[in-house]
Amino acid sequence: WIQIYSKMLDEAGINWNGIVLDFHDESIVECNKEDADKVIEILGTLSVQELNRQLGGIIPLKVDGGIIRNLSDAKCED
Repeated sequence: WIQIYSKMLDEAGINWNGIVLDFHDESIVECNKEDADKVIEILGTLSVQELNRQLGGIIPLKVDGGIIRNLSDAKCED
C-alpha cells in the first residue's frame, strides 16, 4: 500500500513527507494545507482501491483519513 500511495502522491505532483509510513494500522503524511484533501483522497480511497485490485480482493479494504496538526492528535480520540 505504501508503494502504491507513494507513487500516486508523486504522480499527482504533491510535495509530501512520510512522517509515519507504517505504524501498526496507521500512516501519517505531511503535506501543504492546500493538498490535504487530495492526499486524503489518494490515501483513503484511490490507493486502497488499487491495492484491492492488485490483490484480487473480494472484501473491499477501508481507510479512514483525516487532517491532524500534530502527532498527539493521531492517537487521541474525542
